[in-house]
Amino acid sequence: MGGLRLIGKERGSMSTKGQRFCVTGKGLTWELLNSLWMLWTVTFLLSCISFFWIGARTRNRKWVLSGLPYLVINFALLFSTSWFEGLSPLLYGIVTIVFYASFLIAIVQAVMMRKGYLLKREALDRTW
Repeated sequence: MGGLRLIGKERGSMSTKGQRFCVTGKGLTWELLNSLWMLWTVTFLLSCISFFWIGARTRNRKWVLSGLPYLVINFALLFSTSWFEGLSPLLYGIVTIVFYASFLIAIVQAVMMRKGYLLKREALDRTW
C-alpha cells in the first residue's frame, strides 16, 4: 500500500476492531488530530497558515517558506481584485484563475506533505 503500515494483529488476520491503515505507529486518532492543520487549506485566504503551522511544529524552515507564496498571492489578489476588475475582463479572468489555482494547489500540496509531517512529528515526540 505504498508506505502505509497495517496496524492490527497480523497482516492476514482480522482483529475484533478491524484493521486500520496508518502512516505512523501512533494510531488513527493521533494521526487525525495531528492532521487538523489541513483544514486551513480549504479556506480561500488562510491556506498559508497550514504551512506556517507544520513548519513551526517541526522546526522545518522549508515548510514555513512554502506558505509564503500563498500568503503573497492570496492577499495581493484580495486587495487588488477591484483594481483588476476595472482594467479588462481578460486580466480579471487571469487573476481569478490564479486565485483558484493557488487554492487547489495548496490542498494538493498539503495532502502530499501530510505523510512527511506525521512521520516528523512522531520522531519529535519520541525525542521529548
